[in-house]
Amino acid sequence: MRRIAAVVVLVLLTFPAAGALAAIEDEPLSGRRLVLSENGGGVGKLTVVSTDNSIGIGSGDGTSDDPTVVGGSLRVRSAAVGGFDGFYQLPSSGWRLIGNVGQNRGFKFANRSGPIERAVVRPGKLLRVPGRGSLAQTLATDLDAVTVVLQIGARRYCMDFGGKTTFVASIRFRAPGAPAPPSCPALVDWPMYGFDLGL
Repeated sequence: MRRIAAVVVLVLLTFPAAGALAAIEDEPLSGRRLVLSENGGGVGKLTVVSTDNSIGIGSGDGTSDDPTVVGGSLRVRSAAVGGFDGFYQLPSSGWRLIGNVGQNRGFKFANRSGPIERAVVRPGKLLRVPGRGSLAQTLATDLDAVTVVLQIGARRYCMDFGGKTTFVASIRFRAPGAPAPPSCPALVDWPMYGFDLGL
């Protein structure tokens, strides 16, 4: 049991002041679109959007679900041959509340130094993450399908983009209208580190 507990701790979040642990909550979402592109100069672009009306923010402001307290991260992965596995930290210093404290209207992220420039999570309305710059992605071969996991605080938003896609080698991968996956990737196969754990 101690060995199992040690693994779980790696993917839990810690309140910096109280030292309490919060279990990860998963939200499989439908995806409106995913666009990955790159140019000859090595500059990549990424846009992921969901307008799923089930988007939630858990317990909201000031809790383990609040990225202004504990930060977040984004992981974008293609398991296809020649695919990629990109991980990006979204530290708490870049996150702000939308609206006033206690209104629980969502969160927004900004980081001018990139590569993830912005992120927005509005409950019941919108999840959007654009990125530009030195992204860990390659479009040399058809990606077939791409999994996206945005984690803010103790909450994971998961999308699988595949099915009807458009691919132009070394230029663009586009996947619209992805249904929600049945579940998020198993935590043991999908570690999400980089949070402000107060350690």
